Amino acid sequence: MQIDWLTTFLAVVDHGGFHAASEATFRAQSRISAHVASLEREVGAVLLDRSARPVQLTDAGSAFVAHARRTVAALQQGKAAIQAVRGLVSGDIILGTYPSAAAAFVPRLLAEYRDAYPGVHLQLHETATVLLDELLEKGPVELALRPTKPATTRRDLTHRLLWRERMVVVHHPLHRLASCDGNLSLAELEGEGLILTGRSFEHDSEPFLMLMERGVSPVVTYVTNQPQTLVSLVRENLGVAVTNELAVRTSEHAGVMVRRLADETLHRDVGVFWREGMVWSSAARALFELLLITALPQGTQDLRV
Repeated sequence: MQIDWLTTFLAVVDHGGFHAASEATFRAQSRISAHVASLEREVGAVLLDRSARPVQLTDAGSAFVAHARRTVAALQQGKAAIQAVRGLVSGDIILGTYPSAAAAFVPRLLAEYRDAYPGVHLQLHETATVLLDELLEKGPVELALRPTKPATTRRDLTHRLLWRERMVVVHHPLHRLASCDGNLSLAELEGEGLILTGRSFEHDSEPFLMLMERGVSPVVTYVTNQPQTLVSLVRENLGVAVTNELAVRTSEHAGVMVRRLADETLHRDVGVFWREGMVWSSAARALFELLLITALPQGTQDLRV
């Protein structure tokens, strides 16, 4: 099995077709088709449904794609290790992020990056989600971890999904919701004074937008961008919080109750964002590739495959 077969297969999956993969990899479409056909003969199964538009993975392809990514990623990691030893990856880079990702994921990422690329000075810029867009567009941030909601208004930003996490409700043990069994319905939040994550009562508050989309009119009591502040407000029984699960996991949450919602469509998707047309430095490219293989926070769903 050749590594080119795997990278070509992944290019077709990621770009949605043979023609798009041809343009993205600067290879003839006939060569793309030949690589995929060779790979399918090697594994003994059809991996792509060519009749679908865009091209879709077959059941066998869905089972195989994660292994293909890990194989390619392992090879890239090996190459990166050699480059690091030879001093080929160097310079400065700034990674943007928001509080709960900064606590739950970024430390592990930074440690692995430091070990692999000791010649790079990686800085961290932690701020509110909506402020990351301007930092990406105008600099100095090259890559940023950001939830997909609220949606960016900058047309020149693109992203790659990394993980999905559930939204949860946090309330005081003596609150009336404590008597409700099981997962909580949205109807049970009607009329409650809510504590939300974000910077304002509307627009850039992700849970506010989610609730409005589902017909709930939130009564907002407090908004904070700091997970620990949110939990502390709930601990004083100042309201009921709706936030992402990692915000609670990374906070000291003794003295409060953390409840799941019955509506499983209430979730946060997180991606790595960058500016289209950006000239990628070797340090930025190495960081991006590491983002695709670093272990994700516990309890999240991997969206990188």
